[in-house]
Parts: sequence; C-alpha cells; structure tokens
Amino acid sequence: MVNYVFDLVQHAEQNGGNNDLGGILKARPFQLFYADVKEEVANYIASEGLRDAVNVSMATGRPLLLTGEPGTGKTTAATWMSGIFGLNAARFQVKSNSRAQDLLYTFDAVAYFRESQMAAANRTPAPSKGEFVQKGPLWQAIEDAADKPQLLLIDEIDKAPRDFPNDLLHELDRMEIFCAEQGKTVTLKDRALRPVIVITSNSERRLPEPFLRRCIYHNIVLDQKMLERIVDGRLKQTKAYFEAEATFRTAATKCFFALRDNDNLQKKPSVDEFWQWLAFVGSSNAAARAKVIEIAGGGRFSELPSLSALVKLSEDRAQLP
Repeated sequence: MVNYVFDLVQHAEQNGGNNDLGGILKARPFQLFYADVKEEVANYIASEGLRDAVNVSMATGRPLLLTGEPGTGKTTAATWMSGIFGLNAARFQVKSNSRAQDLLYTFDAVAYFRESQMAAANRTPAPSKGEFVQKGPLWQAIEDAADKPQLLLIDEIDKAPRDFPNDLLHELDRMEIFCAEQGKTVTLKDRALRPVIVITSNSERRLPEPFLRRCIYHNIVLDQKMLERIVDGRLKQTKAYFEAEATFRTAATKCFFALRDNDNLQKKPSVDEFWQWLAFVGSSNAAARAKVIEIAGGGRFSELPSLSALVKLSEDRAQLP
C-alpha cells in the first residue's frame, strides 16, 4: 500500500527553485487513475436490466439507446458488448456541430473546387466528385463487414443539434446510404451483417419521439451498489494503490450521496468527480481519511478534505453545512 501525499506546493516552497519539478510531476498518481479500456471491460459487470436490453437489441437489430449520468459506464457497456460478441467497434463522438451526414460520409468541397480550378487552368479533364468523398463510420460499418457485423457507438447524441437524430431515421431503418457525388446507393450485403448500433445520451435534453420509437432503451441508474462496482473495478486497474479500507470507503460513499441528495446544490458531483476525490484523499495522509470518516458521522461538509474535486460552484459551497 502506497501512502502518497500529493503536496507539490509545499515541496516547491521548501526547496525554492532547486527542485526537480519534472521528476515530481512524473510521480503524480493522477494519470494512473484513468482506467485502461481493456481492463475496465474485463471488470465490467452488466446489470440484469442491461443484459436484457442488449439481448432485445441484438435479436431485433434495433439500435440500443443507453441513458444515464456521466461516468455510469454507458460507453464502457458498448466496448463490453464488442468484447463479448467479438465485434470490431468504431466510435463516433457527437459534438455540438455534428451533422447526421458526418456519420454517412463527407464531401471535401474545398479540395474539389481547388482541383477543378487547376484542371480548368491546365485544360485537363475535371476531377470526379466521387474522388473527394470520405466514408463515414456508418458507411464503413455497412460496407466493410465481412463475416460478422461491426459495432458502431454513437456517443453522447444529446450534444448534437435537434435535427441530428431525426436525420438518421431512414439510414438506421434501411441500412442504406445514397451518395449523390458517386451516384450510388450503399446497401447491406446480408441482413446477418446488420451493424450493431449503440447510442448513448447523458439525458441533457429529450430526444425526438420518432427516434425513440426505433430504439431499444435502457437507463443506467446510479445507486450505491453500482458505485461500489465502479470503485471496485477501478481499484483493480489502479497501479498506484491507495488507502481504501472499508471504513473510509463507506464514509466517502456516504458523503458523496449526501451531497447528491442536497437539493440546494445546483451541480451535484458526478461519478468521475467522486472517483478523483476518493483516489486523492485515499492516497493522502491518515488525517484526511479520518476527517472524511468524522464528517460522514455528522460533521460539517464544508470541511471535507479536497472539496475542490467535488463541489465546483461557489454558490454550492455557500450552501454546505
């Protein structure tokens, strides 16, 4: 067990400018607290509800829509599915400016215009628009599947513009893509090779009903049992082991849920924030861990060690007892 006291500020003050900051930073345990995907999947425990939703989605060929708070394992569930079924997986990270077209294909209009201008100037044949088409992840999943389907994860769809889900209805239903620039329609070679589509949402906004009707739905609910499973899995992956005795972990979990149950807080701590806080305090000194145990028994939450990792708004800090 490593008892790591992460106080670079004190170290720097004591040593002035004569400290090996590079060496100190390399010793930081933070980067070790991020899970390796393969290890996380190996330790992933799917709930009965999730397993049932996966079975229905796989049997019907319908997209699986997973909702839940950030950090509850929605993305990992997709990777777990690809692992147990032996499927190649691709991930499309949705952003605020994403278009449904990005999943199908993109056309480099700038490059096409440039090459067309050069061809006109040189009096050579104009390039074909089809040469400037880049296949999107859904196109690849439809066309490139060989002997088994491919899994496509569409991650955090609620971040996209409102029209994004509805613009995919035809393609998700028929699994065919028309490319105007190439003058062809890409279709599924074999129904058995229909891509496995997993879509995640943090439930930041409601998705359109026509889209929801086409999905198999499962909501991952955070409770104490799930949180314990997440922590257990990450403890196994963590190479810089920290103090995680049962009394401290129980107290830390109690403090976390007490903060989440506080209706006066505008921003409630997430699973990832809890993990970072737990990892830091657990690798700190015994006094910090004892303080957490004391507060869980009825102390002042405003005195929690390293509160900056859990409560991020000054208004929320002011509401803590």
